Formats: sequence, structure tokens, C-alpha cells
Amino acid sequence: MLLLAVGAWMTALVLVAYATNAFESQELNSIHARFTIRGKQAPPKDVVIVEVDDSTFSNIQDVQWPYPRSYHARVIDRIVADHPKAIAFDIQVTERSKDGSQDE
Repeated sequence: MLLLAVGAWMTALVLVAYATNAFESQELNSIHARFTIRGKQAPPKDVVIVEVDDSTFSNIQDVQWPYPRSYHARVIDRIVADHPKAIAFDIQVTERSKDGSQDE
């Protein structure tokens, strides 16, 4: 019974600490220390980043954000044609496409 009580108390304590970001500053200090120890490193030459930025918005003026999912698919198809080892897709698709399609 004592073991269950201690476990419940520790669980509650951890949940409160997580909800209040009690250890956020220690975590950020730890990240800073690890990057300081690692030192400056150039990015790998075999990594390519494809961004949606101001240039993208000015070049694609006929369609507004969020772009149709078909646009994202065409970009991914072009990337796949070069046979990458991996593709990371970091765009939130939480909004409905403006082209009226149901491709969510």
C-alpha cells in the first residue's frame, strides 16, 4: 500500500512539474551546454533543405497559403526522383486547402 501511495505521489509531482514547466530553465541550460561542448559544425553537404519562405510566396502569387496538398505532393515527387535516403516533411496541414478540394 505504501508503494502505491509513493508511486501516486511521485506521478502527481511529475505531472505538476511538467504542466508548470518547472524544469524548463534547467533543460535549456543543458541544451546550451551540449551545443557549447560540440562546438560549431558545418551542416552536412548531402543535406538539402526545401523551405516555404518569402521567396516562395512571391513566386507563387496565384495561390494563397495554405497551398493545396497537390503542390506538396508534386514537390515531394520531384525530391523522390533523386532517390534520397530520407525526406522529413515539417509543414502543418491543419487548415483546409484553398482550392476547394477535400484533400486533408
